[in-house]
Amino acid sequence: MKTAARIYNWILNFCTVLGGILIILLMLVVTFEVCMRYFFASPTIWASETAGYMQLYFAFLVAAWVLKRGAHVKMDLVVNRISPRKAAIVNAVTSFIGAIVFIIIAYYSLRHTIYVYNIDYRTTTIMRVPQYLITLIIPFGSFLLFIEFLVQFWKNLSSRKTLPDTRRGEIIEETELYM
Repeated sequence: MKTAARIYNWILNFCTVLGGILIILLMLVVTFEVCMRYFFASPTIWASETAGYMQLYFAFLVAAWVLKRGAHVKMDLVVNRISPRKAAIVNAVTSFIGAIVFIIIAYYSLRHTIYVYNIDYRTTTIMRVPQYLITLIIPFGSFLLFIEFLVQFWKNLSSRKTLPDTRRGEIIEETELYM
């Protein structure tokens, strides 16, 4: 199990490095396009489309890594007002639901990717990129999210046994909610 965890962590870190490289390339492509458009009045035909593909790849490459670090946006107003044990149960349930959602997304997006590969479907843009190259990242990233949600589910389920069943922190004043 430790070997699988090491491999999984390596994959997440590798995808994050690729995502970082993509962000830098995205910045360069957009800067190039802006310079070409405004300084030389000669926009490119590929920059906008390529930037969109880079954004898609970036999002799916780093999403599981961000989830692992707890950096996704989350609504914790309710969870902060209940005991750690109950919060772990709520987090376990939401992680389980997230796992189900992302395995479904991974399955259907993989089916779609295989389908567009088999019929050699290409985008209707000037670049005519094979569609499977664009959609291939969706099942991959969704599967990584599925795994990470399962890991989060297991951690929350395991931790609920050792956490106190007392309420966390002070109650937030209603006026503090709007600051």
